[in-house]
Amino acid sequence: AGTGTSSRKVGPYTVGVRVQSNFGLPWRFTIAGVPVGEILNPDETEHAFGQKPSGNSIIVIVATDAPLLPMQLERLAKRPAFGIARVGGVAERASGELFLAFSTANRHGRPDAEIVTYQALTDDAEYTLDYLYEAVIQATEEAIINASIAAETMVGVDDFAVQRLDHGAVRHILRAHNRLIDPEQSE
Repeated sequence: AGTGTSSRKVGPYTVGVRVQSNFGLPWRFTIAGVPVGEILNPDETEHAFGQKPSGNSIIVIVATDAPLLPMQLERLAKRPAFGIARVGGVAERASGELFLAFSTANRHGRPDAEIVTYQALTDDAEYTLDYLYEAVIQATEEAIINASIAAETMVGVDDFAVQRLDHGAVRHILRAHNRLIDPEQSE
């Protein structure tokens, strides 16, 4: 859990994602297709029907400098759900997901003008919305992983403790599944 960010370049445009992540069940946590949470917590994976998912949430803000219309931004704002699913999120019944997308393009309109002209990508532009969608999905996944890796152990109400991820164990698991290569090994 915590705050994480990530971004992608899509042609001349940038897509940035910021997440406030407090969701999911530990044994579902997945990185690069590897069930890291299940491997780290093998004794906890059998109680899927014994433990109720709590009312956790995630907030995802998507920002881009691509000139998009409100309807295009609305479609872009639906894509974080796919990135969340890639790390093991399933949008439990009591969870709350909030997604927002905005563009920093077209900032030069005059608010006192009766008619303002804006630029927008067409759906068949060289850098189509499909590439922006993909960028949002990838950046959301990475931002959640970044938040999880950066998180520290937290003690809350009634001394309930949530332990930080063991970074060494995560690296070991990813190496064992050929998802992490040390720089020294790639030479």
